[in-house]
Amino acid sequence: MVAEDILMEKDMKYVWKKTASGWGLVRRAAIVDLPQSGLSNIFKPGTEELVPEVQRNVERGLQKIRAYLEAEHPGVKIVHHEMIGAAVTMQYAPHSDIDNTVFINVEKNDPRFKVINRWIGENVDGGNFMGRPYQFKIQPSSAIGNNDNADVVYIPGVGFKKRPAAGTPERGFREIIDNPNSPERMRYAQMEPELQALAARWAREARSALEGGDPSSYMRELGGIAAEMVAKVREIGDMRGRAYGRGVDQGRISQNWNTENVIYKFLERDGYTGLLYAVKEALADGELHPQELMHSISLAEAVMGGRLGFDPRGDDPTAHVTFGRGEPTESQKKRMADPSR
Repeated sequence: MVAEDILMEKDMKYVWKKTASGWGLVRRAAIVDLPQSGLSNIFKPGTEELVPEVQRNVERGLQKIRAYLEAEHPGVKIVHHEMIGAAVTMQYAPHSDIDNTVFINVEKNDPRFKVINRWIGENVDGGNFMGRPYQFKIQPSSAIGNNDNADVVYIPGVGFKKRPAAGTPERGFREIIDNPNSPERMRYAQMEPELQALAARWAREARSALEGGDPSSYMRELGGIAAEMVAKVREIGDMRGRAYGRGVDQGRISQNWNTENVIYKFLERDGYTGLLYAVKEALADGELHPQELMHSISLAEAVMGGRLGFDPRGDDPTAHVTFGRGEPTESQKKRMADPSR
């Protein structure tokens, strides 16, 4: 796993981002947000034009990437730019990212691809507009036009390249997200009790290890349940991968709405993926540190014991949980410093 993956891991509810002003903890939003009657506040009211501040900051980010490519990767160029994600849809939360996809003439199997993406994560992302973080991710030029995984595609200065038909998000929300009898809600209800039990076990066993006061014994005491949680991460990741491994299901807006990803977003909103990935991240350097253990216990205690069943109007129970120290954990910093890890 490279540093860029640590900084930008999509499956984490919170991600650390390093900017010129220091470390910041960025909150991610889900696609299961309530449909809205108009576009978000990144657009001028009543128009499909970005507000000047957002337009300037997006262009500033692109210019910074261009300058870096010219200096460090001669011949690599930005060939296209699009905005995707919740902030340009009619279904967003107050903190939905301002997502920018930057297409370059380098394919994913080229070693430069990860290097460039990592540099962007560390040097371009950061800052926000009224609580909405700016995000830039690269894609190879061969992916231009492949929009199955995007609900909406917006090109600044041009307009919407893709958008769902009127009423489609509302119908999808009503029939899938807000319907307790939808296949997605019913499958989620079957999965949640096991995850609640796993969270409760982790909270109990991890707190016991922490109170023992010997960090060298953490792995010995928690190895069994930690392995179970990492296996659950793989299981959930494989499930989500199936949503993007096929085309768009009939009647759905995009692959984001395929059944497995909707269930994943339920898990994300209710804090389960945040807990599971926190444990996976903590184990990535082969050690467990007290701070990481405390953080994972806080996440586990936040999700366990809550009311079962997805509530479309509920809040993420882990939204208040942060590392609380103004910087990443020790294992995260190690892996950021060594891209080969």
